[in-house]
Amino acid sequence: MPLNKLVKTSDKPVAVSQLWELSEAFKTEPDLESYIKKAHQLLATLMTANNFLLWVYKQSDNSIEYIYQLDEKDPDVHSVTKQPLPDPQESTTAWVITHAQELIYVPADSNLASFWGRGAHPEQWIGMPLKSPAGICIGALVIQSYASDQLYNQQQQSIFRLFSVLVASAVAKYTKVDEIEQIVLQRTQSLERELQKETQSDRVQQAIFDIASLTRTHIQLNDLYKKVHAIFNTIFDASNILITRYSEIENTLTYAYIVDSDDMEQYRGRTLPMRESMTSYLIARRKGALFDQDSMKAQMATGELKAVVGNAMFNSWIGAPMISGSNVYGVIILQSYAQEVVYTDADLEILQFVANHVARTLEINLKTERTLLEQQKITAQHQKVEDQHQHLIEALSHLHSTQQQLLENEKVAALGGLVAGVTHEVNTPLGTCITAVSHLLDIDKAFQQQLLDKQLTANQLDKYAAERRQLGELIGINMRRSGKLMKNFKQMSAVQSSHALQQVELKSYLQKVINSNLSDMNLHSRQIIFSCSEVVHITTNVDALAQILTQLITNSVKHTQHKSQDVAIYLRMSSVENNIGIDYSDNGPGMQELQLEQLFDPFYTTSRRTGASGLGAHLIYNLATHSLQGKITASCTDNQGLCIKFQFPRVLQYG
Repeated sequence: MPLNKLVKTSDKPVAVSQLWELSEAFKTEPDLESYIKKAHQLLATLMTANNFLLWVYKQSDNSIEYIYQLDEKDPDVHSVTKQPLPDPQESTTAWVITHAQELIYVPADSNLASFWGRGAHPEQWIGMPLKSPAGICIGALVIQSYASDQLYNQQQQSIFRLFSVLVASAVAKYTKVDEIEQIVLQRTQSLERELQKETQSDRVQQAIFDIASLTRTHIQLNDLYKKVHAIFNTIFDASNILITRYSEIENTLTYAYIVDSDDMEQYRGRTLPMRESMTSYLIARRKGALFDQDSMKAQMATGELKAVVGNAMFNSWIGAPMISGSNVYGVIILQSYAQEVVYTDADLEILQFVANHVARTLEINLKTERTLLEQQKITAQHQKVEDQHQHLIEALSHLHSTQQQLLENEKVAALGGLVAGVTHEVNTPLGTCITAVSHLLDIDKAFQQQLLDKQLTANQLDKYAAERRQLGELIGINMRRSGKLMKNFKQMSAVQSSHALQQVELKSYLQKVINSNLSDMNLHSRQIIFSCSEVVHITTNVDALAQILTQLITNSVKHTQHKSQDVAIYLRMSSVENNIGIDYSDNGPGMQELQLEQLFDPFYTTSRRTGASGLGAHLIYNLATHSLQGKITASCTDNQGLCIKFQFPRVLQYG
């Protein structure tokens, strides 16, 4: 509708001009507040406008904002610029907005006086709803007068009504622009937050990667803490940091790393018993915590937080335990004394996450350190063993040299003993033979002389023949004894040179040897009791084994005959792992302990008067230890016969 048809006053050109200027003000004024000030100035040229008010209503949150207010009697009636929409029954302006209708109040109108809100009562109050192009109420424009001689007539009310339409259009435009700007701002802030999150996420990921990379090479713990601190500075304000190490076994805290602008330096490197503190609070909870002064005091008031070690006048404090698996390795704490540095729950979440990665790094580093220490110990022990080994080699070399010398001495002594023994054993029969031959020569000479002198009688001839026969027998006996000695020496020589190996089934082979001896020595089968419960195949020097058994049986028969009783021999075979064991015993006279100690010595015999040479047991010993590469022992209990035990390998190999 044209302005000249709506305004019917004597100053019509002025009103039209002012309203036109108001419609164009939207283009020049930068914001709604500047625009409404301009509108107030223009309205004041058309009518009294000492009391003027603009409310903007937001339906989204049912709130009002006091954009512009001027009141002669109540300058501070609306001290809060934004608040929820009042009850329409208690506020005329709220009634206008709620009903989207204009309202004109005068004192004579008793209906309106009943729900008048705060503030002084005017002589006239006019409220116009501000509607958007869509017909939605977006606010209210109010003008009022406290003077009874300054009431608004119908013409002025019409101008104000038209004025409100123009203001509503501008408010709608400004609100739209504000909404768009707000949306853009929110979107920008959202993008910035997303970018910050992404940047922070990238920093956290990089921090985790950097922390994990610390395990690639072993570094000293103090250097590790410094690197962790530098990494933390990329994601937090870590100007003040404390890293403690916790020992659950000893219940102690080690203040391993401290950088603090105000306190705690005196604790650096110290290990103290666990006590009530914010650190023990974190360890007991096994989760991080965020404190400011108020929350710290509240926790202490409830008794959940017992005490604070160090400077408690921080502005913001976060801490998290370093946990890997079920083990708590310590605590990382960050604190700020500056008002502008305030840690958040998001920071705490990141700190706990990163602290657990530090725990795993620390765990690996500690294991590596322990491994290095163990390796150093092992290296030192190895070096010690090497040194000892070298000393042993030198000692062994000296021992070998000494042993070789002793062996040479022993060989010489043994050879001397053997020569002495052979000399003694051979000299006896040979000496007897020499004596007998000498005596034989003497009686032959006497016989020849008697024969030449023709003095030989029959008795002398008989005596000569008998004596010569006795001497011949004596010479024969001793020559046979010497021959037997030579035979034994040959057997002993054969022991050192015979290395023929043969595979046999042991039980059946021993039975053959036993049967052969039964026949040769005229023994009954029940006189040799042989027990063997298993079938065993062996590879050995069977000739040496047969010689040992034959010699043992021969000795038993000889020595038992002196007791005037039948010989009884017990033979038992067993298999132990890779060895064969044979236990041999008889019912002979046995031996005394001193005799047992000399049993295997060459030429030792208890029956020398019966012609024994003392080489049989020595031959058995050589066959068992050299030919069979085994070991042999002899024992006797209360003269109950002799017991011989010997072992030899199941599979014999000559080196």
